[in-house]
Amino acid sequence: SLTLSVTFSTPANIECGPNSPTISNTATVTSNTPDTDLGNNTSTADPVSVECRKADLAITHTTDSEVAVGGTVVYTIDTLNNGPAENTLAGVFMDIPEGFTLNEDLTTDGCELLNADQVRCNHLAYDVGEEKQFHIAYNIDATRECNVDVTTNAFIASGQPDGNLDNNTSVHTMSVACRVADLAITHTGPSN
Repeated sequence: SLTLSVTFSTPANIECGPNSPTISNTATVTSNTPDTDLGNNTSTADPVSVECRKADLAITHTTDSEVAVGGTVVYTIDTLNNGPAENTLAGVFMDIPEGFTLNEDLTTDGCELLNADQVRCNHLAYDVGEEKQFHIAYNIDATRECNVDVTTNAFIASGQPDGNLDNNTSVHTMSVACRVADLAITHTGPSN
């Protein structure tokens, strides 16, 4: 008995996932010596589909714990490709809370309004292990309700398969404080 192991690589441009072609492999053994049973000289392995290479993209976002109405809040968004494959088609998205307006001057270039409710940083490519950081800044309307918590969602999405969707969304809560004025008064009058 002899066991041989053969490894094949699929072409990079082959379609993968649910629409991939199935691949089957047939092995045949021959001999110069007469064989009394030719029926066991061929074996075909079960067909397999081509699985797409997956990149595990991850995201977190943070900011100051409290910002007053009329001020500016800057969120720091950290993203990472945990691999095992590179990713060439990713986007970072962040919700815009009520009473917040995008501050384009303090926001990372390439991040822009997608619509009235969301900011997008698009057309991103990640090598395995690559990290990227973004800043998205908002001006907080001076007339917005204050002394309340504001929760934001940031997420990273891809047109390629992701092996772990549990780390593709980040939720962060901060407080919007009321502005406080420190008023003072002094009074003087006649001394008599």
